[in-house]
Amino acid sequence: MDKPKLIRIGVFGGMFDPPHNAHLETILAAQEEMNFDVFLISVCHTPYHKNLPVASYKDRRIMTEYMVDYYVKQRVVEVIGEEHLPRPNYTFNLIQNIHDKFSSAVEKGSITVEISLVMGSDEWENFPFWHRVDEL
Repeated sequence: MDKPKLIRIGVFGGMFDPPHNAHLETILAAQEEMNFDVFLISVCHTPYHKNLPVASYKDRRIMTEYMVDYYVKQRVVEVIGEEHLPRPNYTFNLIQNIHDKFSSAVEKGSITVEISLVMGSDEWENFPFWHRVDEL
C-alpha cells in the first residue's frame, strides 16, 4: 500500500484592520521558512478578545486579498474568510473547520494533514488565554 501523501497547511489569522507590513512580512517569512503546500490567510469576522474593527469585514477581506495578490507570489497562499463560522470567531473553530474539510480523505488513508498555526508576537503573548487552547 502506498504511503499517504502529507499535505502541510499553514494558517495565519488576524483582524487585518488594516493589513500592514508586519502581516506581509509574517506571511512571506513563514512561507519561505515552512514551504507549506497550502497557506491560508484567514480574515477574522468578529473577534472575541479584541475591540471591534474599524473597517468592515468586507473591506478588510478585500484589502487583505489585494495585499496577497500584489505582494505574495506563491500561489499556494489563499485568503479565506470566517463569515461562515460561529461568532465570535475562535481560532479553534477555524482550525476544526479546516481539519473537517480533509477528514474524509484522511479517513480513507489517501492523505495525512499537518496544520500549523502561524501568529505574530502580539498574539503569541495572549495564546495561553485563547479559547480551547489546550485542544489547539
